[in-house]
Amino acid sequence: MDIGLMSEVKFCYFRAAVCVFCTFCDVKFVFVSVHLEAHSENLRTRLRYLEVIASFLASEKETEARFLAGDLNSRVNQSSIWVDRRIALNDIDSILLRDQLQILLGRVKPVWFAGWREAARITFRPTYKIEPVTQEYNHGIGNRVPSYTDRILYHTSGLHEVSTRNYSSHEYSSGSDHYPVFACFDINVI
Repeated sequence: MDIGLMSEVKFCYFRAAVCVFCTFCDVKFVFVSVHLEAHSENLRTRLRYLEVIASFLASEKETEARFLAGDLNSRVNQSSIWVDRRIALNDIDSILLRDQLQILLGRVKPVWFAGWREAARITFRPTYKIEPVTQEYNHGIGNRVPSYTDRILYHTSGLHEVSTRNYSSHEYSSGSDHYPVFACFDINVI
């Protein structure tokens, strides 16, 4: 399929992800949408899926820029009371120190996840679990902990500079128990 400056679009999917590969101005991109297992106790399952996804993407040697977005279901390893207090104080950094994905990216650094980065430093409130009608955190059954479940990550080959213009959540979005996240990137394709 040839679409002006864009060509070679292909799709693939498996249990936890859908991938779209495309070439734009001779730069090969892949965009991955994911939805990983829920609940704090399923961290190992999420890590296995992330390993499969990252390994698959690494096997696509010609791909120069990879973007992964969606419900990674990363949880905060702390009580909902503790997180609620930190949200009230706008103490995002303390919450992120206990975030499963931040721990993975910052401290654990598995080989298969080398080079992956979050779109930018998180400055917004947790994106889950929101009561759609009241827009307040809904702890519900099981005392769910407000968490940063929805994320955007990227990995580049280093050939093209990527910078993030904006990384945030869209609060006050009705109809879901998640606030959607978005990122705007600048990519040097020349």
